[in-house]
Amino acid sequence: MSRVRAACSRIAGFFRRGPLDARLDDEVRFHVEMLAAEYERRGLPPADARLAAIRQFGGVTQMKESYRDQRGLPPLETFVQDVRYGARALLRTPGFALAALITLALGIGANSAIFSVVNAVLLRPLPYDAPERIVQMHRQGGGLWVGQTGHRYLFHRDHMTSVEALAAWRSTAFNLVAGDRAEQVLALAVSKEYFTVFAGVPRHGRTFDAAEDAVNGPDAVILGHAIWQRRFGGDPSVVGTAVSLGDRPFTIVGIMPEGFDAIRTAEIYVPLKPSTMGPGSGTNYQVAGRLRPGGSLAQVNAEVASLWEAYKATLSNASFEGVPPPIFVPYQEGLSRGVRPALLMMLGAVGLLLLIACANTANLLLARASSRGREISVRAALGAGRGRIVRQLVTESMVLFVTGGL
Repeated sequence: MSRVRAACSRIAGFFRRGPLDARLDDEVRFHVEMLAAEYERRGLPPADARLAAIRQFGGVTQMKESYRDQRGLPPLETFVQDVRYGARALLRTPGFALAALITLALGIGANSAIFSVVNAVLLRPLPYDAPERIVQMHRQGGGLWVGQTGHRYLFHRDHMTSVEALAAWRSTAFNLVAGDRAEQVLALAVSKEYFTVFAGVPRHGRTFDAAEDAVNGPDAVILGHAIWQRRFGGDPSVVGTAVSLGDRPFTIVGIMPEGFDAIRTAEIYVPLKPSTMGPGSGTNYQVAGRLRPGGSLAQVNAEVASLWEAYKATLSNASFEGVPPPIFVPYQEGLSRGVRPALLMMLGAVGLLLLIACANTANLLLARASSRGREISVRAALGAGRGRIVRQLVTESMVLFVTGGL
C-alpha cells in the first residue's frame, strides 16, 4: 500500500509541477532568510549575512533538482524535455524536416493503404459464425473456377455426409415495386441451405422451406436489413405481405439482421429452385458447404473424390476424359484467389518502398548529425553523458518518425 501511495504521489507531482515548484521556491527563500537574519543578529552586514546563509544552506539548484527527482518521475520528465528540444531543433531546420517528413509520409502512407486492403481481403476473418468451417466447391482443369452445374450441385448435396449443408446461389436482379415506388435491386437466388451454411438467423420471420426452394414452388422473398429499413420503414409487420418483383408477386417470409452477408451487395434473397434444366444447367452456380464439427478439409475432399465415379455414372452420355473431381478450398481463400498474388506483390513492393524511405531518412539524419558536432561537443563539455546525448538524438528521430506517420 505504501508503494502505491508513493507511486500516486510521484504521478501527482509530475502533473502539478508548477504549483509544487512555486511552493519549493517559497520554502527555500524562507530558510535562507531565516539563516540570513541569524547571521545579522551575530553582527554581519546584510549582504555578507545572505552569502553566509546561502553557503550554509548548500547548493540551492542541486537541492531543488534532488527534490524534484524524489517527488516526480525523472525518466518521464527527461523524455518530455527531449521531445520539446527535438521539436524545436526540427523547427530550426525546416528544409530538412520537410524533406524527411515527405519521404516518411510516402513510405508509411503507401504501406498503410495496401496493408489495409490485404488485411480486409486476406487476413481479417469473414463476417460469419465460425467462418473457418465454410468451404467452397471449385472445378479443376487448367486452374480452379467456381461455376457449377445444377446436376453437379444436386448430386453432391444429396450424397455428401462430411458437411452439415451444401448451398448454391447465383446473382440476379429484380425491379421491386412496393407501394407507388419502383427500383431495381440486386438479389441473390439461394438454395434453402444458404442460411445454414452462412449461419443466418432471420430477425423476423423465417428462411425458405423445401417447398419454396423446389421447381414450380411458391414465390417468396427474404429482405436484407438495409432495404427493409429504407423501403419499409423497419416495420416487422411486412412479413407475410406481398411485393412485386418483376411481373410476379413474392411473399415476404423473413427479414435478415443487420450485418448478415456484409461481403455481398445483394439486398434481397429469392429461392434458387435448383434444377438440371434452365438456369443452373450450365456452370453458373456457386456452391459452398459448412463442415461438420470436428471435420476437416481433407475429409471433404476425400469424400468428393470417392463420389466422383458415382457422379460420372449419372451422366453416361457426357465425356469426362481427363476431367478431375471437384475440390473444396477454404471459403476466404476461394474469394481472394483471383487477387491474392497481385495483393501480395503490391505488399512486397510497398514494403521495399518503406525500406527505401527509411534509408533516405537515415542518410538525411546522418548528414544533419555531421553539422551538429559543435552542439554535441558543447553539451558534453557542460556535463551531458554519452547515454544522455544518444537518448536525445533517438528522441529527435522518434519525433520525426511519429510526425511522418501521422
